[in-house]
Amino acid sequence: MRYYYAIAALRHMRALAGEIEAVERAIAKQRETLATLDATLRLFHPDADPNHVTSIRPISRCSLFRQGEQRRLCREALRDAGAPLPTRLVAEYLMRAKGMDVADKKLRREMLENTRLVVARMEARGIARKITVEPEAWWELVDG
Repeated sequence: MRYYYAIAALRHMRALAGEIEAVERAIAKQRETLATLDATLRLFHPDADPNHVTSIRPISRCSLFRQGEQRRLCREALRDAGAPLPTRLVAEYLMRAKGMDVADKKLRREMLENTRLVVARMEARGIARKITVEPEAWWELVDG
């Protein structure tokens, strides 16, 4: 067999079909729970329309940080630098502050994405300001 390693890798990657099936089963279970809740709501309030109940977007938190800790560390990184910093260096600051391995590429990628989201929220709240966008965003604190 000429492409043994490529075929083995592709077969391994194709196994994600099992993950898709598991997620579909979880969705079906959630739909059953939702139908039960709707029926219970109608039992207590027959005129109620369950479709008018606003949905709540689930919050996915980074399990590596406590509430507000990542924003606080981003603020510290920008304050300690005293000058604008690229998102990459802010993420590295967070990793070092938490004692994470900066050389771990997968963790670094995840932290970079989380940091990008945090500083964007800080910008929306008026805490930080984006200096440049291309090729990488640089950030600074608004008021020191």
